Amino acid sequence: MNSFVDTNVSISYMFSIDPLNNKSMVVFREYNNIYWSKLVKSECNTVFKSKRKILVKFYKDLANDLKPENFHNFEFSDLEKYVMRNYSNGKKRD
Repeated sequence: MNSFVDTNVSISYMFSIDPLNNKSMVVFREYNNIYWSKLVKSECNTVFKSKRKILVKFYKDLANDLKPENFHNFEFSDLEKYVMRNYSNGKKRD
C-alpha cells in the first residue's frame, strides 16, 4: 500500500511524546511506500528544529530546577503542573 503523508504525520512519528505518535507509527510501519511533497519536507524540517530547540531547553531547565538546592519534593505526577506553571508556548516563564 502507498501513503502520502502531511507534516503532522511526520512530526508525530519523530517525537514519541506527541499525542499522535502511536497512530503515525502505524502509518510508517504498515505502508510499503511513504511519500511527501517538497513543501511537507521543508515544513517538517522547520517544525522539527523548532520543537527540538524547545524540548532541549525544557529538559535543561527541568534538570536545573531538580538540582538539590532547587528541589521541592517533586513527584512524577507533579510534572504536568510544573509545565503548566512554568511554560507558555515553549518558553520558560520568569
